[in-house]
Amino acid sequence: ELEAAGARTPSRSPVRPAVVVTAAAAEVRAGVDDAAWATTLSAAAKALQLSSVPHLLPCREKERGQITAFLRTSLAKGGLGSALYISGMPGTGKTSLVMEIIRTLSAEAEAGTLPAFKFVELNAMKLATPHDAYSQLASELLGVYAAATRAASLLDTHFRTANKQRLATVLLVDELDFLMTRQQTVIYNLFNWPQYANSKLIIVSLANTMDLPERLLPKVASRLSPLRLVFQPYTREQLVTIMAARLTDSKTQATFEEDAVRLAAAKVAGTSGDVRRSLAICRRAVELLQADGGRGKVTPSHVHRASRDLLGSLIVSAVASCRPWEQNLLIAVALQQRATGCHVLSLVEVWERLSSLLSSQSFHKPAHRRAGVTHATSSAASLLTPPSCFSPIPTLAECVSVAASLHRLRLLFLEPVKSTPWPNVRLAIGVSDVATALPDNELAQRVLA
Repeated sequence: ELEAAGARTPSRSPVRPAVVVTAAAAEVRAGVDDAAWATTLSAAAKALQLSSVPHLLPCREKERGQITAFLRTSLAKGGLGSALYISGMPGTGKTSLVMEIIRTLSAEAEAGTLPAFKFVELNAMKLATPHDAYSQLASELLGVYAAATRAASLLDTHFRTANKQRLATVLLVDELDFLMTRQQTVIYNLFNWPQYANSKLIIVSLANTMDLPERLLPKVASRLSPLRLVFQPYTREQLVTIMAARLTDSKTQATFEEDAVRLAAAKVAGTSGDVRRSLAICRRAVELLQADGGRGKVTPSHVHRASRDLLGSLIVSAVASCRPWEQNLLIAVALQQRATGCHVLSLVEVWERLSSLLSSQSFHKPAHRRAGVTHATSSAASLLTPPSCFSPIPTLAECVSVAASLHRLRLLFLEPVKSTPWPNVRLAIGVSDVATALPDNELAQRVLA
């Protein structure tokens, strides 16, 4: 069974990856002509695409069993009070695994071995506003389009009303943290509806934020299920297993030297454990081999070049596309790291550094409010879209909101601290990357160049 909140996260059983390139695979390469080998390389590149979803996601056997058991039990009892909260860093397989399980259970329902159900997916990150969740759900479940307020009322009536003919609904809420509002009413309603005796609603929610339940208002937190599951970042050996499985399934394992795959995994496991980055590096390595003439296999040299090309360009693009306050916070973190020599920093210290920078450098307009440390005085939406980088000095609470946004972009890591409500922060990129990505940012060039 799933463990309740606060319980120890299920340990991952070590998985020894299969050898990527066997002697037999090497013989296969020796016996093919250049045209056939070019086709094999193209097939390898296709297999490494993120869109090439495997039939079974490797290295998540325990999580698969727990989620499947939760859904089977919930469907058997009609969905009453059923909700599951899954958290984990981006690229750890949360969404992919849930979708795989849904496909399996849907096939069982069609075969008559499991109660039939309706599946609805809601990606909060794609909504214009959190309240648009009501409109999308009303459209999916009721077949009507209505403005948010009316849609919420229609949905509430729908879940309160008994209907023996209605199928249970499995609702996947992806990127749950994007539904956060000041009053948190959207999240409250979502998790309150399964409590209705006639709702037949089962919720599986996914978020990148580990401590989201602890940040909810008490009234809202009381509705969030105590059933939680944490997806830990992939280890190097697990990343090797995943990539080896993709190559083996597509019969293209002979295209990579074993050390090349291990290097691609090592470059990602040390920072984020994001399988998407490992796949992108390997795919780019194949493209580099093809550009070099397509002879031979992908070597560690190709992986080194691919990593430099991809990660460098991705970082610059991600930082450059950040909003002004996000850029300013990155600058403050980078400067504090350079000044202290510490990689793990107190957010309070970073906030003080940022406040000092904006004050001393005259990088702000006169503020007409107190820069308090306990309450934000502007919404996250307005906070992240200021008119220019010459913004009022943020409060500490506002810094938390901006840091959370950078955490989702994988530019910062947030680490909870038990003794304080304010997390520690760790730069996920190099200090020099910040300055390089912001050549036109006057503050960055003054203090980091």
